[in-house]
Amino acid sequence: MADEDRFSGSAMIALLPTHAEWSSLKVPHLTLVYAGEIEDLPSGAFNAMAKDACSLAMLSSPITLRVDRIEVFGKEDEQVDVFTLVANDELRSMRNFVENWNASEYDEYRPHVTIGPPGRFIDEPPRVITFDRVTCAWGDSYITFRMKNAIN
Repeated sequence: MADEDRFSGSAMIALLPTHAEWSSLKVPHLTLVYAGEIEDLPSGAFNAMAKDACSLAMLSSPITLRVDRIEVFGKEDEQVDVFTLVANDELRSMRNFVENWNASEYDEYRPHVTIGPPGRFIDEPPRVITFDRVTCAWGDSYITFRMKNAIN
């Protein structure tokens, strides 16, 4: 099962990169908060999440994060290669802004972007990745907001 397909019934707020030639995903992203399965969320949650994503974009400028290393994430039958990223104060503030939506099973927030299936990335990893948009994903639907000062 493709990594993206297993989350088609869930919701999240994420950052989108300016360039993502390193990823095989249709929508490469850095998840700020995984909000859980759509069927478990209250009525009106999409609108409230989208408002939070919009507010975050209006308050934030593009953010550049340093790539730490390549790691393998996921359970044995669902593993993916990721670039782990070095969190900074800006990212921690962005995460705190939307943390009330957090429904992740993991206690620790580990910022990363998915590259694709394990072992297929053979190039030199980028040193940094810049993110200039905030998206609210609701299943396969996305509403995306450009951060202030982002170059069009």
